[in-house]
Amino acid sequence: MKAVQSIIIIYLISITTFLSAQQNITTFGFVLKPIFPSKYFRTGPIDFTVNNVDFKITQQSGFSFGGVVRKGITKSLSMEIGLNFVKRIYDLEITDSSFTGKSDFKIIGFSQGREMFIVTS
Repeated sequence: MKAVQSIIIIYLISITTFLSAQQNITTFGFVLKPIFPSKYFRTGPIDFTVNNVDFKITQQSGFSFGGVVRKGITKSLSMEIGLNFVKRIYDLEITDSSFTGKSDFKIIGFSQGREMFIVTS
């Protein structure tokens, strides 16, 4: 875990010496990202019991898509803003002493991102 974080940090520091912002340039891009369940990020199954009724919620694959606009302010400063649609899908299992049921449900949301980049050369 720490080795992966160290590699990422070293990589990000090393690429900043080669980057420079694009002054007075505005760009637009589309974003499409799959969402996968992962025990590494603790999105694995969730089991809990309420009043002797067992519940199990399992995340399935989902997706996110949207758009991003980046504006170069100066040679070393850029600003980015974006809006994403996010759809997450879950399976639900309910077990009681006299009942067992399965279903699925979806959670749909929007995420907004605003970032400021300062690039050193």
